[in-house]
Amino acid sequence: MPFALQYNKLIARETQVAKTKLEPRKVYKIISYEYADGNLTTFTGPKSAIIFVIGITPDKILHCLKISESSPRKFFSWLRLNLKRNLKYETIVENVNSNKFNEIVLDDNRLGTKFFQEVKRNTIYTQQPGTYRTYILKNVKLIKEVTFDTKEMLRLLGIPKPSKTTTKPPEE
Repeated sequence: MPFALQYNKLIARETQVAKTKLEPRKVYKIISYEYADGNLTTFTGPKSAIIFVIGITPDKILHCLKISESSPRKFFSWLRLNLKRNLKYETIVENVNSNKFNEIVLDDNRLGTKFFQEVKRNTIYTQQPGTYRTYILKNVKLIKEVTFDTKEMLRLLGIPKPSKTTTKPPEE
């Protein structure tokens, strides 16, 4: 069951990006893609191709999770397992707001070797239909970077806003 419509409700903005500017461990939406048989496909609505880029090879192959094939709850639960440890709430918010997603997840190289090993150990990889995809970068005709609504993303990651503790001034 495609979950693209559920993700679309969580998206704050989409920004068209040059293919040469794609970065691993970020979320993108492929708008149009040309398959090997020459068939140009446009992905819209429930058929949207929302991807989390694991890595990019030197020969320009994108290794991704097509997260629109998995529920947002499942994706964000998996993602939470891959957040850097001991991040401050403010750091997470700042990086989510500026779409520096790759700054809050575990460090890895451009190929995403270590990250892929983590992906393979989780049901997000083994679920049916499968979520793992590869895309040839030159065949991506239009792609947009996705920024999720910060509040919704934090909710789905299960990161509560820290409570403010107020102390009363001593009474005289």
